[in-house]
Amino acid sequence: MSEEESDEPQYKEETHKSNDERKKEIQDPYFKEFYGDIKTDKRGTQTPHGYRETLLMLEEWMEENDIDSWQDLTRYHMTELKNYLEEDKGLYGSSADRHLDRLRLFFKSDEAIKEAGVYKEDCIDKINGFSNTNQQLYQKVTGEDVIFVTKDEYREMLEACNSTREEIIIRTLWETGMRRSELAETTLQKVKIDEKKIEVDNKKNDKTRTIPFSPDLLPILREWMEYGGREQYSKAEDSPYLIVTQHSEQVQPAYINKIVRRVADRAGISESYATDAMDRKLWKPTAHHFRNAYATYRVAESEGAGAMNLKKLAELMGHSNTEQTARYVGLLEDDLEEANEKYRPKMKDKARNLAREL
Repeated sequence: MSEEESDEPQYKEETHKSNDERKKEIQDPYFKEFYGDIKTDKRGTQTPHGYRETLLMLEEWMEENDIDSWQDLTRYHMTELKNYLEEDKGLYGSSADRHLDRLRLFFKSDEAIKEAGVYKEDCIDKINGFSNTNQQLYQKVTGEDVIFVTKDEYREMLEACNSTREEIIIRTLWETGMRRSELAETTLQKVKIDEKKIEVDNKKNDKTRTIPFSPDLLPILREWMEYGGREQYSKAEDSPYLIVTQHSEQVQPAYINKIVRRVADRAGISESYATDAMDRKLWKPTAHHFRNAYATYRVAESEGAGAMNLKKLAELMGHSNTEQTARYVGLLEDDLEEANEKYRPKMKDKARNLAREL
């Protein structure tokens, strides 16, 4: 396959650091400046540790939900953030409100807001104006619970890949259900080709989980890692990471999502399913929708086999509880039909006997 570089984003090279070091650092420059001011007490007598915790939490949540910048946050996002604090983090009442109060103070930061070119009133309104509902924007518009990449969409995206690297990203997301940030941080050492598994450092804790993959991923992995596919990139020799470009030894999580969007556009399956509160289009699929597909197809009953145990699926996905995992699972139309037939009351009556005779 040809490896096209003309539209590659040029990321700055980063000094290699451990996962723990990266997780402890605040990445957004506006967050960094705000936190620095908190530490030097320029904004009053605040607790730096609490603000650091809030900003890291927000960055983690934005990354998992494919939000590239705090400037893109809408009221709908703030609703989901509140739900995340309650349902994923187990924070209710004043515990959750403390995080939101710290974000309010950030949005009141004249320096950050003015430099970013965002109206301060709009930013504060994002927190003050959110509605307390568990329904996501996608649910409000479509009535469906979860967006996920279907099998047909996955096949079409594979056919639309123009490079080995694109296919590596698409197949790995489908086979492992990794977060895009986890794929960006996967090193060559973590990929065990002979054992058909990948070791993943969880973003939300210090644990490492092992995800097996099917033989379908093997040929492209060998082409990439052993037969020269990866070596075509100038940064590959000095990089320990699985995914590299001509300009960077390690890609950013946003790059993973960019590849998904690029291939989906090429396959003709990109779809705008709604607009946010600022009238911007929301698109599917994204890298996160591959993660939903991973959960959906493993829980769905198919070909007579029983559904995967939710506890085991939670381990594979790096979740701390099965309730969190359940929210990633969509409903397949075929499963609804099968379930209806399986569990409906069976009645013996004249109409049924007549139908049999016909």
